[in-house]
Amino acid sequence: MKGSGFALGFALVATVTSSLVFAQTSLLLAARDFSVGVTPQSVAVGDFNGDGILDVAVANPSMVQPPVGPGNVSILLGRGDGTFQPAVNYPADQNPYFVAVGDFNHDGKLDLAVVNQGFNSTAQAYFLSILLGNGDGTFQSPVNYSLPPGAENAVAVADLNGDGKPDLAVITDGSTDDTVSIFLGNGDGSFQSPVAYSYPSAGADFIAAADFNHDHNLDLAVTNSTGTVSIFLNQGKGTFAAPTSYPAGINPKSLAVGDLNADGNPDLVVAGGYQGSLKVLLGNANGTFRSATNLPTTNGTSPQSVVIADFNHDGHPDLAFSGDASSLISVLYGNGDGSFTQGPDYAVGLQPQFMAFGDFNNDGNPDLVVADRGVFLGSSLDGTISVLLGKKDGTFKGAAIDPLIASGVGIAVADFDDDNNLDLALITGAGNTVVIMNGAGNGTFSQGLKFKVEAPPAAIASGDLNGDGLPDLVTADVLSGGGGAVSVLLNAGDGSFQSAVNYVVGNQPAAIAVADFNNDGKLDVVALNENCVTLDSCAAGSISILLGEGNGVLQKAVQDSIGTMLGPYTMAVADLNHDGNLDLVIADGNCETSCDPGRVEVLLGNGDGTFQSPVFYNAPNATPGAVAIADFNGDGIPDIAFSSMQLNGSSQSQISVLLGKGDGTFHFGSTMPIPGYVYAMAAADMNGDGNPDLLTTGDSLQVFLSTGKGTFKAPQSYDAAAGPLAIADFNGDGRPDVAIASFDNLTLMLHSASAP
Repeated sequence: MKGSGFALGFALVATVTSSLVFAQTSLLLAARDFSVGVTPQSVAVGDFNGDGILDVAVANPSMVQPPVGPGNVSILLGRGDGTFQPAVNYPADQNPYFVAVGDFNHDGKLDLAVVNQGFNSTAQAYFLSILLGNGDGTFQSPVNYSLPPGAENAVAVADLNGDGKPDLAVITDGSTDDTVSIFLGNGDGSFQSPVAYSYPSAGADFIAAADFNHDHNLDLAVTNSTGTVSIFLNQGKGTFAAPTSYPAGINPKSLAVGDLNADGNPDLVVAGGYQGSLKVLLGNANGTFRSATNLPTTNGTSPQSVVIADFNHDGHPDLAFSGDASSLISVLYGNGDGSFTQGPDYAVGLQPQFMAFGDFNNDGNPDLVVADRGVFLGSSLDGTISVLLGKKDGTFKGAAIDPLIASGVGIAVADFDDDNNLDLALITGAGNTVVIMNGAGNGTFSQGLKFKVEAPPAAIASGDLNGDGLPDLVTADVLSGGGGAVSVLLNAGDGSFQSAVNYVVGNQPAAIAVADFNNDGKLDVVALNENCVTLDSCAAGSISILLGEGNGVLQKAVQDSIGTMLGPYTMAVADLNHDGNLDLVIADGNCETSCDPGRVEVLLGNGDGTFQSPVFYNAPNATPGAVAIADFNGDGIPDIAFSSMQLNGSSQSQISVLLGKGDGTFHFGSTMPIPGYVYAMAAADMNGDGNPDLLTTGDSLQVFLSTGKGTFKAPQSYDAAAGPLAIADFNGDGRPDVAIASFDNLTLMLHSASAP
């Protein structure tokens, strides 16, 4: 719930009836993540259930300290729109590290080959596991084949002896020599005893098959962490000559094969692994290779995996590679002569490893999937795969953003480009950027420009700070080490923004509001500061007040400790006591000791930019997380609605209403249970009856229609991701629509014209 604060104020005029129907669309803003097993390492793509839609298999080694246990293989069945069903896990012996796909028994159903590194807390075992597919997306129990001791790093599937049956080549990183083990397939899903080829090297990491010398036999290329690529030429019938090695830079981790310069010879692209780079080795017709050359990259060091595909449909092979150190996928566009032009970077999950491509949404464009090892959560690693959907121009439906993880997401609405259509300003789950989504006035949006701010932003708001009639942007930014800043981006008048000007505020700002707090006709800024190191370790919260000078400049922040508040989450602004001064309502999680009790705090404004001491209203549950202000009972006095959730494993939240007395004090009114948690809340008249309704996001979008008496009807539920929401008429039909910004999506809920 942190970072969900934002300021919104819409005067909604609607002429609809009580029926509420939405037409929903989603725009992918960054890589979409799907949960898999522990420490995923590699991915493979295939149609496992025969529905014509690509699915994904993921090898999860489960290698952490202390070990979580034997790893598994996750199967994610595709839905055909670029999303996947929840992962189903299959055992694959000890620590499955790499997975490949093939039809090993010629039944028309895809099977899996998995190499297991064999390390756990009690024993070491080295196996190649074969999981035969049932054709419905499920797999049989693994059949294991012994491998030489060592780190079993990768497997390649190819017909190595020309008999029309898929064979396997497995590499082993031995203590002295490395080994390539050849398993010739019998065509019934079983394999012959392996023939091993040992060679003096160390750190064999990846293997691929191709016909490098044009003799119609598939050869093998193996990367070695000693800094070489070894080429094993096939002598026919699946036997191989001693390898020839070529320098390939520091720590080559993986490689991809393709004809990069259109000469008809297979070339190699090598991803350099830890502290390495990306290199190209152009192939000669006789199976030899030219000296490696570096490729331009901005994706730091440690490229882990590289794939070759024509992403922009120009007939030239392009590249995409993952960067472990930067948590990015980078794209390079091929020029057709073996050279490349730097393309955009896309944020994915932490520590991306091996990647693959395929058309997951059946639009004819290659998409990307990568295994993300994740982040530490206690003694385990939380693993995901990240999916980037490709577009026809070679870009992906993800904002090209910087490798910084933001503390939250946020959304602001205004006509930023002065074309009389509402636009959106978004902060996403990664990067110190603001992304502008340009509205067309018909309920559709296109991704516009991006603008830098000081640090990963936690909240965003909009207002005309310099009096030029154009909406400007303000973000609350969480600095490295927990400090805080406010970034002001003044509108340049053409839909772009000037460079951000930064102001110091309190630690870890979570919410921000733009309004005239000192009644001088100039907009001011208030930032709400959490001051939390962890969920259970928070210093007293504070607000930072930055008075505006009317020319886009803010005065130095004045800090207000606002009592003993601990762990404030969100904030709302209104004149609660009709004195002409704006007041604040803040949801306070109070998680310093056992997260109990939480409370809502009311700070009445003095009209000079300062606030009175807070008045506390205890929440029925521990952690208030969202707040909205409106006149819910029709008496002309602002009321407060807020959510709260007990942090005790319960999946139940509660919406509580504080009814205003008119003097800035409140008494408790109705309460409503709501399943799951509440991320954000807003109030608006959604059905045109003159009464403000409540909308919440969390496990879904919930709409509570008002009775006009301070109570609400049972909620209507809509499938939508959690995130801050904005309510406005985005398509000009006079009906209020909803926009929700999650970590990877902008979801648009247009009030359907079919509603009666």
